[in-house]
Order: sequence, then structure tokens, then C-alpha cells
Amino acid sequence: EGYDSQKASYDLRANDVRSTFNGVIQLPGVIEAEDFDKGGNMSTFYDKDAVDQGNTGYRADNEGLDIITTGNGGYGVGNTMPNEWMEYTVNITEPGVYAYEATVSSIVAGSSFSIGLVNKDGTVTNLCKVTIPKTSNKNTYQVVTGTFGASLKAGEQILRFTINTALCNIDKVELK
Repeated sequence: EGYDSQKASYDLRANDVRSTFNGVIQLPGVIEAEDFDKGGNMSTFYDKDAVDQGNTGYRADNEGLDIITTGNGGYGVGNTMPNEWMEYTVNITEPGVYAYEATVSSIVAGSSFSIGLVNKDGTVTNLCKVTIPKTSNKNTYQVVTGTFGASLKAGEQILRFTINTALCNIDKVELK
């Protein structure tokens, strides 16, 4: 007698190997929020849904991470939800404690994100929390300043921007 067999079909997608989007970011310098590393969702960034609400066409590999226009002719990351994150490969050319200037906006009060250093074991050391003031609209950006709570060592490292509260719009962060 014969055997019945069933065929299973799966869609399997392997994330790409981590690579930079526009080369290693030299620090001191500017991190453009939309230029997070290539590699895929849950590898070099995390977005809770697969819908690109920004729909700018800036990147084809953003898998739903919401890249928006900033109102000043550039791009940024917006429509964010708590615990979403983006990672950036950086080269620290001058070790020490860095000051930041974050160009940001939010339509709600108390919005924030954190900047952290990704350790070799995958844990993240928090460097600072950036609190975003409520702006008149999502395209009205302000510069928020502060200082890291820890020193950075020289060399190539990975920084992570983690969204703490919804509706953070991040254009760029300059580290000095």
C-alpha cells in the first residue's frame, strides 16, 4: 500500500551580512539616522511592522523601517515605536567623552531615544538619553544637546539608536 505525503512550503529569508550603508562613519562627525547599517530587520535594525510609512524610496533594504522626509530636503527616521532601533558602524578617531547635537522633532511631549554602544556579547551599554521637545509639527526640527555618560575607546564600533517612546523623528546626530 502507498504512503500519503504532504508537501510543506516555507518562505525563508536570510538576512544579509552586516555592511555599512555609505561606509564607516568617522567620529567625531555626523550620523544620518536613515543611513543605518545594511543587514536586515532584527540584524542591523528593528522595526515592529513591515510597512514603510515614510514611503520615500530612499532605501530598498529598509524592510518597513520608516524613512521620512525631514522638511529641509533631507531624510530621517520617523513614525517610530518603543523598542525599535537602528545600528551604525562607526570609527572613533578621537577617544573620550562625546557631546551630541541631535536634530529631532516630535508631535508629542516627552518623546525620547537612547544612544548606546553595542558590546561584543550583543549587550548594549547606554551612553545617553535624548529627550525631544514637542515641536509645532513633525517637520519642525530642533537641535537638542547633551553629553555621553561614558567614554568611547578608539577604533571601529557599533552604535545603536533605540526608541524609548513613540513618535521620535530623528534627522541626524552630530558627535563632537
